[in-house]
Amino acid sequence: MGDTSERMDIETLFSLANDLTNLLNDGKDGDNLMQCLENAKSLRSFCEINAHENNVSLEECQKRINGFKEKIENVEGEGLTDSEIVDLQTQLEKKMQMEYLLREGLREVSDLLGDLEQQRVSLEKRWQLANHREKDLQKSQDSLSMCASITGIIPDSTDKKKISGFSVERGKKKVERFKIDPGMPPFQVCDALWKMADP
Repeated sequence: MGDTSERMDIETLFSLANDLTNLLNDGKDGDNLMQCLENAKSLRSFCEINAHENNVSLEECQKRINGFKEKIENVEGEGLTDSEIVDLQTQLEKKMQMEYLLREGLREVSDLLGDLEQQRVSLEKRWQLANHREKDLQKSQDSLSMCASITGIIPDSTDKKKISGFSVERGKKKVERFKIDPGMPPFQVCDALWKMADP
């Protein structure tokens, strides 16, 4: 194992492995993303209903405006008094103002729907990325577990420039840290790892 090898208690190693497993299985980010996605869908549905109601109100106002215009044309043909014409024109202006406000509200709802759609797409991408990362972490954990159970060696991947890790002897409940000089020829590195895997 070399002069730089350090002894480590096997319970400590298994505790670290359990902590890593718990960290990898933590699904809070995924749950938060799903909750945001559901809220965005609910808000979008609410906005669509509002937009539909505004469209119906807009159509009704347009019908009334058209009715008032017909009345004014009929009244002008019949020769109504000036006060009656002014009253009809006032009503027409109010309805036109209401139509304008409804159109503005409809435009705002339409803009909000566009923003919600962008947020939904962004949330779905984040959710897919989180799922992909979780699968990658699970694969890494499975590979590490398989390596440890077959060879009795747990590699240390924190520093890619070094060849190091832990040698586990389950029967003796012993864990030893090892480091191999990365300058050694590949054959010697391989031979040293084989000797550790098959004591």
